[in-house]
Amino acid sequence: EYFGAVGDGTTDDYDAIMDAYEYCDTNKVDLLFLPNKKYLCGTTLVFDKAVSFKMLGAVKSSATVALQIGSNDAEKSYIDCLVNVVNSTAVSDSKIGCNVINISNSKIEFANVDSFETGIKLVGNGYGTCYNQFYINMIRNCKVGVLITNSNSGWCNENLFIGGRIFVATTSPYKATCVGVQIGETGITSSPNSNYFLHPCLEGMNVAVSIFKGAFNTFEAIRAESVGTTLKINAGNIYNNMVTVAYGSTTKVYTTTTSIDTNVVKSTNDGNNRERYTIFDGSALFRKIA
Repeated sequence: EYFGAVGDGTTDDYDAIMDAYEYCDTNKVDLLFLPNKKYLCGTTLVFDKAVSFKMLGAVKSSATVALQIGSNDAEKSYIDCLVNVVNSTAVSDSKIGCNVINISNSKIEFANVDSFETGIKLVGNGYGTCYNQFYINMIRNCKVGVLITNSNSGWCNENLFIGGRIFVATTSPYKATCVGVQIGETGITSSPNSNYFLHPCLEGMNVAVSIFKGAFNTFEAIRAESVGTTLKINAGNIYNNMVTVAYGSTTKVYTTTTSIDTNVVKSTNDGNNRERYTIFDGSALFRKIA
């Protein structure tokens, strides 16, 4: 507000926010968005310096990318931030809530990411997005909740995701095609590996976890509630990923060609991919199967 931000949800606060961000970088202090405010931005907020920030108030964005943390030309480290971004316009297949590029050894909490095609996109572009801790509170009504990918020989590895709810409402236009977490995408050359999701709630989407390319990624004790497919393995360089389901109303699992019984350990077509499950079977105790 000292730099002229209004936070009324109708005045474009982009210039004021970026002035404040530059001031914080110069003076080595943190940036605070006040609670109970809505900061409208028609342009992407590019936070590409080692400045920590807390969005206690939401950023309402009409830009193609609401927030970019990091840059394509260097790797940044030791950032501590809280993200709260909302799409202020009609749902569009071209919008990203938060784009995290080449960030390492940092802590990012996603308090709220609402109504984008891709909620959170993590990219290692020529460098690494790695060794981070991501705390998820709520990602809702996005076509893809979290996308982990690489480009230009970059890497997106060894990230820890803790808890949270990735949720799609029955009224969402993405309901029929949405994915909770996607590892890799068509066309990438290196596999995101060794990313760890601890007890996320994946609710209401068509596919809870979809892997296009990736190795040694782990989803521990997920809650797969009201989902169409728990895990989808797509064609590609995919091996040694593990998913355990603590609770799920749907337990169907698919490879590229074959439906897998979730109660067994089974290889996919490449001969070495494993999906191991812990299924609550209605008895007094959890039973580890295979």
